[in-house]
Amino acid sequence: MAADKEVIARTIFREGRDEGSEAYKGIANVINNRKNNSNKNLFGRNVREVCLKKGQFHVWSSVWKDNVSDVQVPPLASEVSNHPDWAKCQALADEVLNNTISDNTKGALYFNQSHGSGVKIGKHWFY
Repeated sequence: MAADKEVIARTIFREGRDEGSEAYKGIANVINNRKNNSNKNLFGRNVREVCLKKGQFHVWSSVWKDNVSDVQVPPLASEVSNHPDWAKCQALADEVLNNTISDNTKGALYFNQSHGSGVKIGKHWFY
């Protein structure tokens, strides 16, 4: 089973691929804000559940299950581990796990590319 840090880093990397450090940080903040949100039924009880919960982060749609504990995370692909941004995403995952990340999204719980309000970072709107 992939460790929490890897699941977070892979979520950040794939959702914000090639958009730069601030976009990666925004996605990391959405994960952190959901992790710290009191509505555990909606977002999940821990970072693994937040990232892998069905219907949340599209990058995991191929492995979604009704029960997060049943999710099997595929091995890390070499194109990810060799990408120059991978280390940035791992560092942000550490900040999420340690709850030390500074929030560039103003507390956003969601993001997408078409919503027109909130904080715009890269191609994404955070709200």
